[in-house]
Amino acid sequence: MREDRSLGRAMTMTVRLSGPIQRDKACSEQEAFDRLKAELERAFAAPDNTCHALTAADAIARSGAQSGA
Repeated sequence: MREDRSLGRAMTMTVRLSGPIQRDKACSEQEAFDRLKAELERAFAAPDNTCHALTAADAIARSGAQSGA
């Protein structure tokens, strides 16, 4: 933001993202998507007999334990 003292008001400038920045953002988003996809593929590839019922309370407790809370 730049203040134009002759007009006595603030002026806001819009900055356009350049090509390389847009490509970097797209690349990082693609990498995040690929990680999520791989994690979901591993989870759904597990045999049904390895799955067990889990209540919401169990999931919340497990999540807290994993995050160190």
